[in-house]
Amino acid sequence: MFGSPIIAIFSVGTGLWCRMYDFDRNGTMSFEEFLALNKFLQKVQSVFSTLERGRGFLSLEEVYEALIKLGFSLDSPAFYTVCESFDKSKKGMIQLDEFISLCIFVQSARNLFNSFDTSKQGRVTLDFNQFVYCTANCRI
Repeated sequence: MFGSPIIAIFSVGTGLWCRMYDFDRNGTMSFEEFLALNKFLQKVQSVFSTLERGRGFLSLEEVYEALIKLGFSLDSPAFYTVCESFDKSKKGMIQLDEFISLCIFVQSARNLFNSFDTSKQGRVTLDFNQFVYCTANCRI
């Protein structure tokens, strides 16, 4: 229905998803990195398609359910802030391109968080420079 996940993502932007899947940080995407990105996008698109029921969008409740299915668990303030940031129409209806962007952002945030959470306790302490580094790496 929506075509290739890779094609859909080009309407979203490339900077963040390239950084997210450039595992060796060499500024290019190898075939293996491309395959990992495509697998992620297929999973995101599949979850979206399962929940959108032919409407072309997800309600906020469905977005929450979709994120859980994708392995993301956000508390209420974080969830609503992220949704507000990616809902272009501000109507509480998230379309596929917005959902892809949202998922890429959350996955990138998770990756960055995990790189600072070396003790795997679910908490990090950042100085200002580290905070700036994190926010700069999570922007789309």
